[in-house]
Amino acid sequence: MSNRGREFLNNWIAHHLPDTATGDPIAASDVADQMLKAAGGAGVVPEEINEEVGSLSK
Repeated sequence: MSNRGREFLNNWIAHHLPDTATGDPIAASDVADQMLKAAGGAGVVPEEINEEVGSLSK
């Protein structure tokens, strides 16, 4: 993962994830979609994040 991708992901998670995980795969998918959309808006391409964490759609 690029430094830029890592920094974006860490900051996004800190500000957008609930304090407790629900374990709901649909909710997790929705959050991943929101994060990737926000990343794109910030100029961070999905590949910069997927290199480290793998596919967020799995």
